[in-house]
Amino acid sequence: MNVNDTTRHVQPYPSPVNKTKPVLRAHRRAFLLLFFYIPLVVVPWIITLVMVYRPLTRPSWIHASGFWQKDYKIMKGWATAIPIMNACAAVIAISVTSAVVAQAAVVFAQRRHAGQHLSVRHLFSLADRVWCDLGALPHTVAKANAAFKCFVLGATAVVILGQYNWT
Repeated sequence: MNVNDTTRHVQPYPSPVNKTKPVLRAHRRAFLLLFFYIPLVVVPWIITLVMVYRPLTRPSWIHASGFWQKDYKIMKGWATAIPIMNACAAVIAISVTSAVVAQAAVVFAQRRHAGQHLSVRHLFSLADRVWCDLGALPHTVAKANAAFKCFVLGATAVVILGQYNWT
């Protein structure tokens, strides 16, 4: 194929007459990350809520008058495991949330209608994951349109809230 060949077939944008809906595809990597991350966050929280009211080995409908030695050992084991699970979740929180937001940024950057526009600076900001760089964030958001500001500030909030240790 000649480099100067301009007769290549290029797919045009869909015309307004042919209104085809874009196909929404699921990102397996995002689902896989969330499949392992969400239980790591939710399970310690649920176990903590249960342990506040009763031992884990007792049924919920029995009013316990006291603890048995077996109950105490199990609760002590969980009391040791819960901070470890929270620490693991906190260590990977920024990576997981940033990866999921990066895949959302790809969808956001794609042109959906004629009125939507992003400058090259904004596209590079999305590629550089500006939502994790709090130093560059104010300068990037200052000269942006409303949709870009909303997306980037929302992504920053998701990453910060994901890092916060709720227990």
